[in-house]
Amino acid sequence: MPSEGSVHVLPREGLSSAEATRRLAADGPNRLPSGERSPVALLLFRELVHFFALMLWAATGLALLADAPTGRRHRRSSALQRSLRLRPGIPCRPGE
Repeated sequence: MPSEGSVHVLPREGLSSAEATRRLAADGPNRLPSGERSPVALLLFRELVHFFALMLWAATGLALLADAPTGRRHRRSSALQRSLRLRPGIPCRPGE
């Protein structure tokens, strides 16, 4: 935040020594506060449990639950099997 008596400074000329000394005395040194760094494991945990990530985890669980076998012999292939077969070079036969 500029001090109350701030003056317009031309980029080519910069501040005079007297103005720089005055601003240093009024505002202090031009330094950012050093922040504490979080451990990497904590950062990863936060990425996995924020609101939208939790929504994606829930959607994944529901999709897996919807595609789960019922105990009867499945004639249809699962979504994972179908998606793997749609890759180039893997034949996909109808009725499998």
